[in-house]
Amino acid sequence: MRLGLPRFLALAVSLATGCDAYFSYERTGLGSGTDLAALADQGQPADQGRPADLSGADMSGVDLAAAVEQVVALGTFEGRGGHSALGSAMVVRTIEGSYELRLGADFRVSGVPGPVVYLSPRAALGSSIDSKQDLEIAPLRLLSGAQSYSLVGLGPNFQNLYVWVWCKPFAIEVARAPLRAP
Repeated sequence: MRLGLPRFLALAVSLATGCDAYFSYERTGLGSGTDLAALADQGQPADQGRPADLSGADMSGVDLAAAVEQVVALGTFEGRGGHSALGSAMVVRTIEGSYELRLGADFRVSGVPGPVVYLSPRAALGSSIDSKQDLEIAPLRLLSGAQSYSLVGLGPNFQNLYVWVWCKPFAIEVARAPLRAP
């Protein structure tokens, strides 16, 4: 089948436009005086498909570190009292400004009844918890793997503390991780 030039052009245009569908790319020239709030109120994207130009922006008073999580202390677990333990512990300042204790995916501890997570400045808990120094965080959720515990009302100094896994029913040390600055 042979097409004449007019029919060929009509077919080419039809195929190129996707059967009456077309795409357009319009980019307005947003200058430094553009009112971005007004554009947002009009339901238009402020960036019009390009990154914002912050070269002349006043960034004084903006805490860029607050926009990312920050590791404030970390440590490695070791077994205590004949128990085995390994893996990492870290205290993280979240984007919201709160603190979390995170046990790493590599965390493992031997099984005991009633394991509880504590924070303490004491290098040894012995067979008793000191309620003035030792802070009970929560029952240990898993004997292995990643897990997080909220540290509500605590911070920002977590160095020189120990993360403990303590067997509450038998009052024995199971594992500890000395925390240090990253």
